[in-house]
Amino acid sequence: ITPPRPKETLYDFGEGPRPTIVIPWGDVSTAYYSTGIPNIEIRMAATPPMRVAARLPALARRIVGTSFVQSLLKSQIDRMPEGPSETVLRTGNRILVGTVTNAKGDTAGTRLTTSPGYALTAQTSVEIARRVVAGEAKPGFQTPSLVFGADFILQFEGTRREDVNS
Repeated sequence: ITPPRPKETLYDFGEGPRPTIVIPWGDVSTAYYSTGIPNIEIRMAATPPMRVAARLPALARRIVGTSFVQSLLKSQIDRMPEGPSETVLRTGNRILVGTVTNAKGDTAGTRLTTSPGYALTAQTSVEIARRVVAGEAKPGFQTPSLVFGADFILQFEGTRREDVNS
């Protein structure tokens, strides 16, 4: 089975609209529990090569999905560095945009700017563990926003949220 082509949508990450594509992301499974929204898509800014790949005809996408081509691609990936450089890990920021649309078609949006992803993951993980050990969380499955509130993320350095017109 050939996966459907990702649909492109324009989103403004703060410097004007940029094309994005839908990506598989684990957070989509937990986001439902935090929001109650059943049809969540995760998107990222699409680089030109990603946009070209997303537009490949079904036959080309099937060929790329064969075990032979996947094996070739994986061998190329194995030759790449294991992760980002120290400079990349410590610089820049990440921008996440959230947009919701209700049944009437009304939209609302927000933009969250954070420190680099690896650093933020480490900071939030340590803070969550600290709070759990301190007894600030009840046992069982929960998302961080359900346990510590929707503004939990805002306590971390370099993080800010702004409402945007969608």
